[in-house]
Amino acid sequence: MNEKNTVFDTISEISSNVPKVYEAGYAKGEKEGYDAGAKSEYDAFWDAYQNKGDKREYYFCFSGTAWNDKTFKPKYDITMTHSGIYTFAYNAVTDIAESLNGCGVSLDTSGVKNASYLFYAARTKSLPVIDLSTATNLTYAFADNGWLERIEKLVFSSNITTTSQCFTGCKKLKDVAFEGEMISSLSMSSCEVLSADSIASLFGCLSDSASGKKLTLSKAAVDKGFEINEGANDGSGATVWLMLVDSKPNWTISLV
Repeated sequence: MNEKNTVFDTISEISSNVPKVYEAGYAKGEKEGYDAGAKSEYDAFWDAYQNKGDKREYYFCFSGTAWNDKTFKPKYDITMTHSGIYTFAYNAVTDIAESLNGCGVSLDTSGVKNASYLFYAARTKSLPVIDLSTATNLTYAFADNGWLERIEKLVFSSNITTTSQCFTGCKKLKDVAFEGEMISSLSMSSCEVLSADSIASLFGCLSDSASGKKLTLSKAAVDKGFEINEGANDGSGATVWLMLVDSKPNWTISLV
């Protein structure tokens, strides 16, 4: 092949690649432009919605099924004070703990006084630490959450006076590390698969000074969690269970 043809072929090859280079550059620019626009819109929305991280009143803020895995992308830590009423009620995020972690933000509920309906009918399977150490009202706080399996930690307040229907409908709730002091009657009878470790940690929170209070648990959970013989579901007769009951003589322990 002579030099003239070689030069021609080279020019031809370069010419044929120009559209490809252009298209690649255009696609890159388009994506960068889209990403920049999306980031700008994200910042604008969450800066306003969370008051650039200074927001403290979050009641009703994340309630409703419109909040899901695609839309729930908080930019700042969620620090709640005063009222937590309906904050995550009917929320459709499948795993709130995981979503918060993925966004690199935390949920701080330690300032919440009224936690009623806080996670009512939420569709999450797990929650991070829920610190209710200043709360007084837990009415329906986790009720009707048939998806909830785990709460990393739940901190009670010695000021809690109302726990009505707090865990009603939480049939899948298995693992919870309880802390704090509980002075009010509490029912977890709906929690049919609550683990033995969770139950034991709950007993550790029952106030030794409270009187006339009642803890109601699921017999199915106790029978399975403390069972003496594998598969026998006889845990309510186990020594370790009876010792737990005896450790709180000032409480009425009921299994249903």
